[in-house]
Amino acid sequence: MQNGARRLITSPAVLNAMGYTSIHLRGEYPSLYTKYAQGQPISAFKGVNPSGTASKGAPVAAPNTASNLTKVRPAIRTLIGQVNELYRLAYDKDPTISENKFWVDYLYNGELTTKTDLLAKMRSANEAGGKPARTSRTSRLAEEVLEQKWFSYLFYFVHQAEPDAAARAYWFSRIRPGDRDSIEKLGGTLQWLKDTQGLRYK
Repeated sequence: MQNGARRLITSPAVLNAMGYTSIHLRGEYPSLYTKYAQGQPISAFKGVNPSGTASKGAPVAAPNTASNLTKVRPAIRTLIGQVNELYRLAYDKDPTISENKFWVDYLYNGELTTKTDLLAKMRSANEAGGKPARTSRTSRLAEEVLEQKWFSYLFYFVHQAEPDAAARAYWFSRIRPGDRDSIEKLGGTLQWLKDTQGLRYK
């Protein structure tokens, strides 16, 4: 069932590619589904066609559209490699190059950090018929937002290391209204201190 319609999965190969096995097949209440419209059959998934072989047009793994993936955490690099797979789950189609690039950039720029959150965001975007907006780099953000979400991302982006307690204490004391209160200001100061003094904090 999808969007109020019943869709036929056309082969065991496609069923398996979707992550299902025979244990998921149920025969109870067959009349329950007859009142629903017949939707478009699912004849391919994740590049698998009814014969169980890869489809000619199946997309390859998510391309590296970011300039330097080593600047983000390893978990984000892994998640970037799962963009196509999660896109198919959310949209039930293969992503175009531009759609893939949007979600790769969305992750690379720190908007999401987990597979669960990415899939949920893709699904909500599909339902809304648009794409989510990126957080402004120049707008003022609340201190708790910068501390809880953006500081660790920016620190790793600059230093390729997680911040320790001392680094957190130092930088949190310097996030205040009018000073380092945006992603651009905080990230720029982190980069400046590294470039000019080779330090993570004073």
